[in-house]
Amino acid sequence: MEQAFKEPLVSVIMPVYNRAGLIAESLESVVNQIYGNWELIVVDDGSKDSTQDIVAGYAQRDSRISLFKRINGKKGPSRCRNIGINNCHGEFVVFLDSDDLLVPCCLERRVRQFALSPENDFWVFPMGIFHEHIGDNSEAANQPSSLGDLERFIGFNFPWTVTSPLWRRSFLKKIGGFNEKYTHFEDPELHIRALLHKNVRYDVCRERGFDCYWRLPKDYRHKGKKALDSNIKALINFIIDVRSIVSSQGFEKNYVDNLESRLRGPLFTTISQILEGKISWSERKRLFDILLKDCLDIGIIQSKHIILFQIYYI
Repeated sequence: MEQAFKEPLVSVIMPVYNRAGLIAESLESVVNQIYGNWELIVVDDGSKDSTQDIVAGYAQRDSRISLFKRINGKKGPSRCRNIGINNCHGEFVVFLDSDDLLVPCCLERRVRQFALSPENDFWVFPMGIFHEHIGDNSEAANQPSSLGDLERFIGFNFPWTVTSPLWRRSFLKKIGGFNEKYTHFEDPELHIRALLHKNVRYDVCRERGFDCYWRLPKDYRHKGKKALDSNIKALINFIIDVRSIVSSQGFEKNYVDNLESRLRGPLFTTISQILEGKISWSERKRLFDILLKDCLDIGIIQSKHIILFQIYYI
């Protein structure tokens, strides 16, 4: 006689800030899961709109939904997700941003995959992109590549995003959760630490269609001086931290050199964002000066690169 399938508890963790216009759709995508043994931990980051009231209403109607508030620590998604990790009860964890969506079969599919490879620390699933409603874009958020997953993350060619993995909660705790100093690039930094963890076991499951969707507005871009400055500071932290993590792993020098060369990818990505922004020549030069000086100081670029940037971009 076939043994009944055990349904483990899955914790969905959602950080949120001022999402009154969108969060109901994201909450509904969890409530409508075919798989029923889940809990939803929503962590509010100090919303000034009616976000908390909307979530509280859902929590009153469904006991599987809980609302937490960040009352201390650094503002941002990293702190909120860690609050979720520390307050959830599931054997497994899925992170869902407050404007993104799960398809109804998402959790069922992921738990079934766990049953096929229970030795793993995490599993990665395909994520689609949409603008306003599912179906208005056919792109995948995680495109396949001949490069390894670690090399892609370090080069800012991310093979997956924050909602794609199903995590063992014990493994998330083992690697320390999210680094709370990050407000940008916090999920690739987590994924790099996961991939570098000794004897990590994971699968990338591409056999089926998308089981979650990333909302990406058509006019999306980082806007304004404050956003660009924040992006640059996070990038520099990212480069410093990744170099430190990689250097501590005992890899052969050629492999370390190859990974470090890929760290120029994030630099070029940020340069593109600066060039796309509608900012003055003086502001553009100021941003380049900050970015290039810091990257020169930490050795990720050389003087010859700065000369080229000055010739072609300023």
